[in-house]
Amino acid sequence: MNNRIQIKANIGEAKVTIPLGTTFDETGREDQVRLWEMVEQQDAVNLIRDYETTRYYYGGGGVDHKIYYAFFFTDDGTNGSWSDNYQKAGFTNPEMFRGKKSFTKSFFKFDFYDTPVRAEQQLMFTMVMPVTNSDKKTVSIVYAEDPQEYFAQTSQGIYPPRYDVFTPRTTLAPSKGNNEGYYIQWYKNKDLYSGDTFYMSCKFYNAKTGQDIRMVNKRPDSAGLGDNVLEPMEWYYYAVKLYVGGNQIPKYYYKVHQSNNTTYVSDPDNPTGSEKGGSSSMSSRIRFYQYFNS
Repeated sequence: MNNRIQIKANIGEAKVTIPLGTTFDETGREDQVRLWEMVEQQDAVNLIRDYETTRYYYGGGGVDHKIYYAFFFTDDGTNGSWSDNYQKAGFTNPEMFRGKKSFTKSFFKFDFYDTPVRAEQQLMFTMVMPVTNSDKKTVSIVYAEDPQEYFAQTSQGIYPPRYDVFTPRTTLAPSKGNNEGYYIQWYKNKDLYSGDTFYMSCKFYNAKTGQDIRMVNKRPDSAGLGDNVLEPMEWYYYAVKLYVGGNQIPKYYYKVHQSNNTTYVSDPDNPTGSEKGGSSSMSSRIRFYQYFNS
């Protein structure tokens, strides 16, 4: 490249200005270098992902979005011995009435897996429901169990003496107070995880005995569970599916379905078992039974 430069200067000037161009990137190499730097920076750091989570409400049942559970315990595993009564788990009415830590520190733990196939599953998240979320019922005070409260009430002319104790039936709602274990916290979109169906199992942690008790969704004495019987995955899990609605309220919600082996094999992302949890009737509740294998 030839540049013709003409210099005009007076004899008395000590400096001469030469008008040379200062742009040396005639072919756009500088822009290419900047683009390369941006690409390298993106490869060197984590990609921008949306980790924002939101609360999923229970979407079954009525307009109040309440969800209903029931838990059954047995003290010996004999036929017909399962009952929705905390006394079967070793707690006494006085312990529940007085809020003893042996009772209040007990809780139900729900684990949510990506598949019910135990050899392949991964734990996705966990929720805890304290026993103090349980409903209450009024019972008569038995003198032999609690003579102190019995005399305290009868001396005031209260007869028959009674008090309220917890029962292993739970009613959760999207309201302040009794909602621990109600909401599911999960991602808003599917950038990080595309699945929307999880399989929920349950264990009961007994603070009085230090034991953790496996729960199943069928009564063991009627489900045929035993030492030499395989463990069908539908006995241990409920299918929980997340939904994102349009203009409805709530926009993010979940439903609970009875797990079914057949439908899982044919279409694992679309559980077709009957919906559970939307009514206080026992047949509609999400039910778990203490697994007792003699």
